Amino acid sequence: MILEIPLGILGIVLFLFLYWRRLKDDYVANHIFTSALIIVLSLFFGLFIASFVVPLWWFWIALVSLVCGILVSVKKFRMRVNEVADAVFMAVLPLYMFSFFAYFGSTRDFRGVIGSLCVLFIFIAFFVFDANYKQLSWYKSGKIGFSSLASMGILLFMRALVAFLFGNMVSFVGGYEIYLSGIFSIVSFGTLAYLSRNV
Repeated sequence: MILEIPLGILGIVLFLFLYWRRLKDDYVANHIFTSALIIVLSLFFGLFIASFVVPLWWFWIALVSLVCGILVSVKKFRMRVNEVADAVFMAVLPLYMFSFFAYFGSTRDFRGVIGSLCVLFIFIAFFVFDANYKQLSWYKSGKIGFSSLASMGILLFMRALVAFLFGNMVSFVGGYEIYLSGIFSIVSFGTLAYLSRNV
C-alpha cells in the first residue's frame, strides 16, 4: 500500500501527459483531457469491480474498461478510434509497469520485477515502431495504429508464452491465460495486417 498510492498518482499523471502529447496536434485540449478523464475513470471503475469480484481477472477487466472508455470518448467528441486507442495504449503502459513494481514492493516477489521489465520493453518498442513504421514497404496505408497493434500483439504473445512455459504468474488467470492472450495476440496482428491494406 505504501508504494501503490504514489505510483498510482505518478501513473495517472504520466497517462494524462502522454495521452495529451500524442493527441495535442489533432484535438483541442478540452476534448483531450475530458476524454482522458473518462478513460481513467472507466479503468479504475473496472479495477475496483475486479478487486471485489474476480481479482485474478484484473488485467482483462481493465482492458475491457479501457475499451469502453475509448468508445465513449470517440462517440462523445467525434475522435478517431485508431488515434485514441493508439494514444491510450502508449499512455497506460507506465501504469501497468508500476502495478508490477508495486506488487514487488509489497510481496518481494521477483515476478513483479520481471513483469515491470517486460512492460518497459514494450513501452520502448512502441516508440521504435512509431519512429519507423512509415518506412515499411508492406504497410501501405501508413495509418496510425501500427505502433499500438504491434506492441500489443507482442505483449499478449509474451503473456501467452509465459503462461505456457511457467503457468500462473502475476495478473494471469490460470489455464485460461494462454488461450485468451494467444487469441487476442493473433487478433492484434490480424488487425494490423488488415490495416496495412486498408488504404
